[in-house]
Amino acid sequence: MWLKVQRCLRMNGAETLSTLICQLMRNPVERYVPTASSLLETQGDTLDACTAYFPLISDINLAEFMSG
Repeated sequence: MWLKVQRCLRMNGAETLSTLICQLMRNPVERYVPTASSLLETQGDTLDACTAYFPLISDINLAEFMSG
């Protein structure tokens, strides 16, 4: 279910929300690389309040992928 929600958010331009949804998946580790890379490719052109959501990222691995 979360994968479908994540895809819909990406299609609507909400890449940061898509990244937050990745944390709710049962096995999020396999989705970290595609999720972080899609967020990094946006170059700040997301339609959501991307910097406001960064404190909600609780997973260290996902934060490392997003910063690199």
